[in-house]
Amino acid sequence: MSILDENISRSSDLDGGLKVTGEMKRNWFTTSKWAMFFAILGFIQIGLSVLMLGSFGSTLQMMSALSGENTMMAFFSMIAPYVTALTIITSAVFFFIHFYHYRFASFIQRSINFTDQTAFEKAWMNLRNNVRLFGIMICVMLGFYLLGFLAFVFMGGVAAMGM
Repeated sequence: MSILDENISRSSDLDGGLKVTGEMKRNWFTTSKWAMFFAILGFIQIGLSVLMLGSFGSTLQMMSALSGENTMMAFFSMIAPYVTALTIITSAVFFFIHFYHYRFASFIQRSINFTDQTAFEKAWMNLRNNVRLFGIMICVMLGFYLLGFLAFVFMGGVAAMGM
């Protein structure tokens, strides 16, 4: 990735710089408002997810006590720690995705309002980090989907051999 960044910086020195128009500034400012809105919605979603996680354990215990010797409740009790860990990890990853999105929005607004070149560069660095982290998360999810599909095919093959 650094090679690509070096090639871009060398080529931008040769073209004499880009021209920033008023329309571009208006579009960036509108984009920053939407980015801020979605980042705040993301933080709210993470908060609700963590709140629901807090009530998950007590709800599971109550359901287990009310159901008696139900085998399904034993299964739920067995997977509860994994669900908790997965929720915490997912919430942490999404926190950073929304955090970078929020920083992008705030730095773009600062750069437009105060003509701050450093804030402008930080804004695009945060957007790059946002997209990079989101891309890594998508690749991990695709890996889990592939793993689940292979497990499904394997179990189907085992079930077919048993018949």
